[in-house]
Amino acid sequence: MPRKRACDSCHEKKISCDGGSPRCDWCNHRNLDCTYHRASASSRKRPQPAEFSLQDEIEQRLERLESLLQGLRRTDRGDPSPPAEISDKLPSKSQPPSHGGIFYGSLYFAGCHLGDISSRNGIPIFSDEGRRWVQDRTGEAAALEGGQELSDIDLDFAQNKLSDLALLGGHNSAPPLPTKATAQRCLDIFRASTLQVVFPVVDLSTFQEIIDRAYEETTESTRAMVCVLSFVSFLSLLEPQKTAELLPDVEMYATKAQQLLLLTMAEPTIEGLQAALLLCLYLDFSGQLQAASMLHSLASRSLFMLGGHLKPKPPSGATPDDARLRHLRTLFWLCYFCDKHISLRTGQPHAIADDQCDLALCDDYTGLDFIDLKMDGPSLAQYLPKPLQPSDLGLTIIKSKVFSLLFTPSALKKSDTEILHTVRMLDEELERWRMSVPPSVRPSLSSVSDPADPSLQHEFGMLLIFVRFEYLYLLSAIHRACGRCQAWSVDGGVPNAVRSSLLLSVEASRSTLIYLKVASEMVHRESFWLVIFYPLWASVTLFCNIIYKPSARHAQSDVELVSAVPSLLKKLRARVPTPSEALHLQRLEAFIAELIHLANKAIYKHRPENPTAQDKE
Repeated sequence: MPRKRACDSCHEKKISCDGGSPRCDWCNHRNLDCTYHRASASSRKRPQPAEFSLQDEIEQRLERLESLLQGLRRTDRGDPSPPAEISDKLPSKSQPPSHGGIFYGSLYFAGCHLGDISSRNGIPIFSDEGRRWVQDRTGEAAALEGGQELSDIDLDFAQNKLSDLALLGGHNSAPPLPTKATAQRCLDIFRASTLQVVFPVVDLSTFQEIIDRAYEETTESTRAMVCVLSFVSFLSLLEPQKTAELLPDVEMYATKAQQLLLLTMAEPTIEGLQAALLLCLYLDFSGQLQAASMLHSLASRSLFMLGGHLKPKPPSGATPDDARLRHLRTLFWLCYFCDKHISLRTGQPHAIADDQCDLALCDDYTGLDFIDLKMDGPSLAQYLPKPLQPSDLGLTIIKSKVFSLLFTPSALKKSDTEILHTVRMLDEELERWRMSVPPSVRPSLSSVSDPADPSLQHEFGMLLIFVRFEYLYLLSAIHRACGRCQAWSVDGGVPNAVRSSLLLSVEASRSTLIYLKVASEMVHRESFWLVIFYPLWASVTLFCNIIYKPSARHAQSDVELVSAVPSLLKKLRARVPTPSEALHLQRLEAFIAELIHLANKAIYKHRPENPTAQDKE
């Protein structure tokens, strides 16, 4: 018995077609013309789907995008509003998610609006349409609840935090400062650590004075107390082995610092800014993303009032004021990094607008140029000329552009021409940055599976690992934007350039999970909540590609890559999670487990030997 043939729209969407007359159910529901204009399998030779080759040069990708851009200009005319006959076939971009809570960003894949991003934990939440698409491709309802709204456990945890603050008493009670000797010992640990250049949040030349003031019984000591409490809390998370005996009850210090912080922010000072940033990092590293985001907004506003968003004039000499301005500028870049990283993980708008800041780097900023794999040693951090920051600043600026130009509400209204132009521009800029990095530490798609990579054993190996994750994510995110092009819903097929761009996004996600397996042993265990974002989104992208093309050559191996993520994430954790962290981990593990389950269902359903297999390419 011949296999039932799908209509053109269902064939392009890769969904089952009931062959109804005069229109199938899919076309009738969307008021589309139900046509069968494409050549049948017997009358044409089916071309093999083009597989992405790691050897393709960046110029080839850009040429394909340019070719499509020129073709679209002949029909698109640069109008940001798509033609009516096209937009009628697309899912509504403004339709709110079906779940409660606040959601930002949008997830599209191959023309389908799959859902949005939970602002609380950064886990995607699938829309009703996304769930229908997944169910049609797998034959099973999707239980993808990772980004759901606040549960009773969340609210109980928040109430407990408020109770902790109340138990500590008002701001007039004696603050639970560690001993002065302990604070000085923490400063010595920080000074000898690579943290001083990766997270240069305190000025080593003046922080001893802050410690001294914190232990003076004066009305002016509160700000210094908060700074010291925030500092020891931050250090205890990132250097747990060196501080465990010194700081046995660090959560008490962090809670007291949060209670007193607002008292120090009434008047903007560098001490208050340092305290806010230290607490922001502490909360972020402990998995409290929403609280970190709120504190970051407070720090950003203080930064603007101090003028840190503007590049200072060239110093007239080695004066204390010049040193203060240099440190303020260092704090700006750290705050800028946190802003862009929080936005990518939550989909929330930037707190720092690029066009309101001077983003010119210092003339002596070295970035990754100073990291020479042949010049490793235990004292490398001691003679770095300038702070490195948590990531390369050039890459962080590109990260900001990717979010602003592709994933903001205004960016989601772009026409195909505008999307492809933006993708091409950002791809070129990302490649220029990549080629500017020294070859020994340059990230790429093809060099992610070498366990003997010398950068993994480097003193700044965690920084290099993080930069590699960032590069792969940005490459994937840039080209994933082509998934919302109107061309996916136009009769006659999708241009090869758009398909190639989506394949590149998938390949970057695949490389992310391969690299995670290789680098997992060297990832700083306390960086868990900063790093977890990358394998999560790589898993989502691979899942979408498996659902879209379950018979593709890489489908089964991609499922295996995603299946390895839960065990790798467990390996990355060192300490016992807090109740809030445990809740988020449970949701994350359940979400990834459901991705794996549904991906396997899709592959089984579309196997040639399966009698229920649908009409496929």
